Amino acid sequence: MGSSSISGSPRAQSGEWSNLAICIVSTGVFTSSVISLRIRMRTQPQRSLPAHQAMLSHPTATRLWGLPVGSVPEICVTVVGRNVSSRDGLITRSIGKVERKDVRRLHGLPVTSPALTLLDLAGAEGKRDLRKALNEARVQRLVTDAELHATADRHSLRRGAAAIKRLLESEVESFVTESEAEALCLRLMHEHGISPDETQALVGGYRVDFLYRRERLIVEVDGYRFHSSHGRFVEDRRRAAALGALGYVLHPFSWVDLTDSPSQAMSRLAAALDVRRKQLAA
Repeated sequence: MGSSSISGSPRAQSGEWSNLAICIVSTGVFTSSVISLRIRMRTQPQRSLPAHQAMLSHPTATRLWGLPVGSVPEICVTVVGRNVSSRDGLITRSIGKVERKDVRRLHGLPVTSPALTLLDLAGAEGKRDLRKALNEARVQRLVTDAELHATADRHSLRRGAAAIKRLLESEVESFVTESEAEALCLRLMHEHGISPDETQALVGGYRVDFLYRRERLIVEVDGYRFHSSHGRFVEDRRRAAALGALGYVLHPFSWVDLTDSPSQAMSRLAAALDVRRKQLAA
């Protein structure tokens, strides 16, 4: 456990500062430590800044949502309707207005929604880093494309809005994959002459990675860190059962399958497709 106090003056008068006490709990692939931070923002005594008008944002929000991001040496906060000066250890951003859907509570803290977090990330990171974060947000089912489009429309003048829309539009124009593992799997499928009928298809209300319609076979590309929690394990089993009840067979691949033994992985898939054709023809 560690703590840090970020303030401008030890002699701050009562009412001269608006305090936002933040306790950040890191979970999952991050450390399990608790970091207590006190952020003090200078305001006028008669116009103190309500806590709900400030929210964690940008790389800080990205980290809290469990999305890939580089080092986050400073806390980032977005303030609604006013400019607040940044100071050591604290970067502040401003936004004209937000709707309720733009703000979520995570570990009891106000945080920009996954969609607004990705939009802000798009204004600061390159396309490759943005794509990785978007892929992870989709894998975790934190955001939908409709939410991203709606957020970009509401904040069309905000830096990053155009970039996130360009990325979404570029996906529509080609095969859409949600991760580097899926992109590799798709390339191997093409190379071995077993290209799927669809990528990111909707089946029974679930979005699946690759679909072979004639064989009623679904290929899913999994990674341990995406499916290692108990909750995700249970959800995956429910999903498999629901798709099985519709007559679909799931054929999973891991990153290790695709990188350590790609030819064997594709041979197994080709054999599974052949078996399914014979089963369905019988």
